[in-house]
Amino acid sequence: MPKPKNTILQLKMLWYVVFLLAMSLNVHAGNEEIVSLFTSAVSGNLTSDDAVFGVAMSDSQQEVIINLIPLKSEIEAYEKVRMDFLGHSIVVRRTAFLRGLKESVTWIGKPEDREGSIIMSVCGDALFGQIELKDEVYKIVPVRGANTHRVFKLDPEKAAPIDDGGSIPHYDKLNDKEIKDSSSSEKRDDGSVFDVLVLYTNGFAEAYPGDELIAQISYLAGVANASYVNSEIGLTARVVGIEEVDYEDSGTTADALSDLTYGSGVFSDVADLRNRLGADLVVLLRVYTSGNDVCGRAWQMTSLSSSFENWAFSVVQVGEISSGSGSWYSYSYCSDQTLAHEMGHNMGCGHADAYSTTGVFEYSYGYCFYPYRSVMATCNGTRVNYFSNPDVSYEGFATGTDNANNARSINKVKLTVSQFRDSKCLGSITISPKELTLDRQEVSEVTVTVTVTGEYDSPSEGETVNATVNKAGRKQVSVSPSSGITDFNGQAAFTITARKKKGTAKVKFKEGCLKKSMTVKVN
Repeated sequence: MPKPKNTILQLKMLWYVVFLLAMSLNVHAGNEEIVSLFTSAVSGNLTSDDAVFGVAMSDSQQEVIINLIPLKSEIEAYEKVRMDFLGHSIVVRRTAFLRGLKESVTWIGKPEDREGSIIMSVCGDALFGQIELKDEVYKIVPVRGANTHRVFKLDPEKAAPIDDGGSIPHYDKLNDKEIKDSSSSEKRDDGSVFDVLVLYTNGFAEAYPGDELIAQISYLAGVANASYVNSEIGLTARVVGIEEVDYEDSGTTADALSDLTYGSGVFSDVADLRNRLGADLVVLLRVYTSGNDVCGRAWQMTSLSSSFENWAFSVVQVGEISSGSGSWYSYSYCSDQTLAHEMGHNMGCGHADAYSTTGVFEYSYGYCFYPYRSVMATCNGTRVNYFSNPDVSYEGFATGTDNANNARSINKVKLTVSQFRDSKCLGSITISPKELTLDRQEVSEVTVTVTVTGEYDSPSEGETVNATVNKAGRKQVSVSPSSGITDFNGQAAFTITARKKKGTAKVKFKEGCLKKSMTVKVN
C-alpha cells in the first residue's frame, strides 16, 4: 500500500535535516579531502506534481539532496567533489568557475578516471546540470517543494534535430540606416569574452519560475562554456542581460528568427537594449513543443566581417516541457547543447562536412567520430561537449581533423565577434565611509569597507579589489592590503593609516573596469 504523500514529504525533510548536519563530513582519498556532493533522498513513489518535469521520464533516475556549498565557492578546498548516483561513483575536478546573473554560479569539471564533462549551474536553491560520462548523458533538475533534485539518464537516440543548417543572411533585407558598421569605433574587447543578451518567452518564464529561470539560463550558457574549455578555445560566453518578451512558443523557428532579427512587434526595442548592454549576440529562448520544427535556428556567418553583427541572432528551444499530455520524453527532446550549436553558427561554424553547411573557413566544420559527434555535427552518435579539434581526443578518438576544426575557426573569429559591441562596465563599487579625516600620527588609522555589486545589484564574491594612493598623497597616507578578495557579501576591508605629513590624498579602489576614489584629509 503506497505511503501517504505528506508522510513521504516529512521523511524527505527529515533526511534533508540529517544531510545538513552531516555536510561537514568529507570523503578522504589519499591525503586529499573530497567533499561528497550527493546524498540519496528517501525512496518512495515519485509523484507527477513535484518535479520540474511533469512525469517520470526515465527508468534510470534517482532523487538526491545536493550539497550546494562547494558549488558556490571558488576556494581550493572545493576543486574536487565526489558524485555518487545511479551506480556511479566519480571524483570530478573543477576546470572552470563562472559567476553570472543575480548571484548565480556555474561549476564546470571533468571526471578524473574517465572521459566526460560535468556542468552545474546554481541560483539560490535551484540547480540544473548535466553529467556526461563516455556515451551516457544524465541530467539534473530541481524537484519543487522537496529541497531535492532528480538525476536521470537521457536517451540520445530520442534527441530531436538541433537544426537543419544555419540560415544564410540576405544582406539586401536590411536598410542601410539599420546597418551598424563598428569597424571604425574604438575597440576595447580582446576576444576572450563575448556578451550575450537572452530574451525568453512568457511560456519559458512560466516553465521556470523564480530562481529556476536564472539557473536554467546560466546552465545553457555553461554548456557552451564547458565546450570551449574542453576544446581548448580561449573564450567565455557571458550573459549580460535577460528580458521577457510576450511571444508565442509555437510556430516555426524560421519565423521567430526573422521577427527577432528585423525587430518586428515585441522585438522592436531589442536593438536599443542590445546596444545599452553591449551584447555581441542575441538569443531567444522558447519552450519546445511538439509543433515546433527543429530545436534551434541561427544565421550562419560565411565570411569574417564586422557587418555580421547585424545577423548575430539565434532562436533556441529548450526541450523540457511539452504542450501535449503524457511524457514527451517518449519520443523526443531538445539537446541542451542547442545554444552552443546555434551560437557556433553565428561564429562561422558549419555542420560536419558530409552534411555540409558553409562555414567561415574551409575547415569550419564539425566532426563525426562514431559513436560520438562534436557540438556542430548532425550525424548519428552521442553529441559530446567538444567542438571539433584534431589536437583534442575523447575516448581515444581525435575530435576533429585538419579539415574539420571548429576550435581553430572560433579562435580566429572570436576577436571580431567580441567586438560586435563594446562591453559595458556593469556593476558598481561603494565605499564606507565616503570621506576620511585623520590626525597626523602613525596610530591614526581607520578601516574602510569596499562593496562590489554586479549588474543586478547582487554582491560579487571572490573579486579582487586593488587599492592605490595617488603619488602626491603617499606622504600623507598608506593603504593596506594593496589588494583584497570580496567575501560572500561582496565586501573587502582595507586599512588607511595617516603618516606625519599634513595634506590631502586620494585613495582609489579598482575591480576590473569598476573604479571608485575617496578623499582622505590629514590634519
